[in-house]
Amino acid sequence: PELKERYFQGRVYRGMRMSSEQIRVYQQAMKTPGTLLQTRSFSSTSINRSIAEQFAFWKTDKTDPDLSVLFIFDFPEICDQAINLA
Repeated sequence: PELKERYFQGRVYRGMRMSSEQIRVYQQAMKTPGTLLQTRSFSSTSINRSIAEQFAFWKTDKTDPDLSVLFIFDFPEICDQAINLA
C-alpha cells in the first residue's frame, strides 16, 4: 500500500549485453504472432533511453563477444509490478 503512489505507467528501457544464443532464444519466441514475453525477474530500468544505451554499449574488454541489446518495456496502464523509484 505504501508504494501505490509509485506504480508506473509509461515506457522504460534496459540496456544490456547478451550472447548470440541468448538473443536467438528471444527471436525464436517472437516468431509466433501475438507472442507476449514475460520476465520472471525484473531488474532496474530507466525512463531515459540514453542511460540504458550506455549499459548496452559498455564493454568489459575488447574481446567481449556479446552483443548490445536495448529492451523497451511499455506499461500502457498503471502497473503495480513496475515501481518508479525516482
